Amino acid sequence: MLTIAPRSAAGIVLAIESAIGAHGAPAALDYYDRFVGQRTLEEPALLRRVALGFLKMEAGQEGSAARFDALKELAQEPGSGGAAALATIAEEPAGVRLRASLGDEKAIRTVIDELNRGVTNESAAIEALARSGARPAVGALGAQLKNRRPEVRAAAAEGLGQLGLQEAVPMLRASRADESPYVQVKVAAALLKLNDTSGLAMLRALLADDSPGGRLAGAQALSDTPDATWTQVVRELAGSGDPIIRLAAAKLIYAHDPDAAKAVADALATDSNLAVRELATRAQAEMGGRDLSRLRSLLRSQDALTRVKAAGGILAVTR
Repeated sequence: MLTIAPRSAAGIVLAIESAIGAHGAPAALDYYDRFVGQRTLEEPALLRRVALGFLKMEAGQEGSAARFDALKELAQEPGSGGAAALATIAEEPAGVRLRASLGDEKAIRTVIDELNRGVTNESAAIEALARSGARPAVGALGAQLKNRRPEVRAAAAEGLGQLGLQEAVPMLRASRADESPYVQVKVAAALLKLNDTSGLAMLRALLADDSPGGRLAGAQALSDTPDATWTQVVRELAGSGDPIIRLAAAKLIYAHDPDAAKAVADALATDSNLAVRELATRAQAEMGGRDLSRLRSLLRSQDALTRVKAAGGILAVTR
């Protein structure tokens, strides 16, 4: 069909779908690239099919670090088969947490029960409950503010802030004097998200901390209420000698200066350190915005999670 009519929309749709079924999403992307050629305009409906192909490919990869992220994207896409794919892992611990994060009431109850009994991955369970937005999660996360491990207490505080429910304020206030400074920062940041400014002075003081890590922690906690001082600190951190701090600062400044943020991520995407490169390409996908061409190029990344983030970005733009 494409030999007879190279610009045939029906022909390229058939080619893309056939390639996905026979050879996988990368082959479909090859067809799409040839069809678009040197044009600057994308074909959103066609690119959307390619993106779905990549998500289905990653969702079917057992053991892939990006599998559950792909399933989550598909589960939110009507008619994509995501619900059926999710059902295949419904009883796996990670599958239950994924369903809980999407608001499944039965899964939420299961995750809360397992968290209360201490028979689950605490940090992963907390993250799932925080994403669920469910009111019953407040008590479960509040109980984890007394966990013996500071990283779990910090995750619980952050989760309560993400839930955004005022019932969490008294629990968080009771943890303001936690023995761990790291937890104290997370508690103050969570309270600020809930319009409680009792920890604001401490967070602002962090912007003048001696260490880049301390200033970054303050900037992250105050990202919802940026001012001139915050902007100056974040711009300085975006030039830090530490690539991880530089990338974290770029993510913070993205909403205010996307070009500067992308420049940092693009530079780090060629870093000599593989781990830094992977983090940078994931950030590039998160910063893709509505730039379909940029997102399309990231579908060819060697990092599975970058491909999933890019595909999810394409779905969000073309939805």
